[in-house]
Amino acid sequence: MTSTRTLITPEMPAGGAALGPGAMLDALWRQRRVTRKLGSRQVQMRHRGTVFGVAWTVLNPLLLLAVYTLIFTGVLQVGGSSTAERIAFAVQMFCGMVVFSVFADTISRAPLLITSRPNYVKKVVFPLEALVTAELYASLVLGAASLLVLLVAVAVVHGGFAITALALPLVLPPLVLLTLGAAWFVAALSVYVRDVATSIGVVVTILFFLTPVFWQVGQWPEDLQTYVWLNPLAVLIESARDCLLRDRWPDGTRLLLTYIESFGVAWLGFAWFRHGKRGFADVL
Repeated sequence: MTSTRTLITPEMPAGGAALGPGAMLDALWRQRRVTRKLGSRQVQMRHRGTVFGVAWTVLNPLLLLAVYTLIFTGVLQVGGSSTAERIAFAVQMFCGMVVFSVFADTISRAPLLITSRPNYVKKVVFPLEALVTAELYASLVLGAASLLVLLVAVAVVHGGFAITALALPLVLPPLVLLTLGAAWFVAALSVYVRDVATSIGVVVTILFFLTPVFWQVGQWPEDLQTYVWLNPLAVLIESARDCLLRDRWPDGTRLLLTYIESFGVAWLGFAWFRHGKRGFADVL
């Protein structure tokens, strides 16, 4: 196991310069090795002691897709009049879940990332931001396994991929930035407000139903769709569905605005975390 000492990297100097967008990008680059090592360890720890080990990274999404298909085709019988249409509907729901789960998994674990590791705060010169990026790294690894299952399902149900599938990677950068910024904010806030840890599950559940995972934006009245599109996760989920399932390119304007919005969220979350961590040792 890699020792804590080998994971130490130099900190940015204190002051306003350490809170700018350039400082965030510089920190992400300098801490990339720490992120990879801690993230890989997190993936292993999640399945430590299990019979199948890391194979669960593929088995879990495979079982989830099987349950979706069974429920929508055999029990609820929604999504269309034929079995094929209902299976396609289940794949569409799973596509939304793949995107949302990366965000939800990281945010749900964020409140305990700092409070459960007081030694990192008090006794070690450690880049605490990397605890959040490592958790996102682990969520992305698990999300990649889910994406693999999704791609196989799309290939089977739709008989292959359209050229628009090449645009799918465009969804990843804003998803990473949005999740990172929100997780930094939640991780820092939970140090001072312990209620965050107990309420984050409810918040994520509410956001789940407000995000087009089990529904599509087009199902809302047209005058309300403008408000739904304000949710960047809605743009990312519908963009992924456009690429893989609808054989059309994502809306460039919405996606560009989501890039800008996600970068802003990441920067604000980073600045909030950097500012708040000055008092972590006193609170913990």
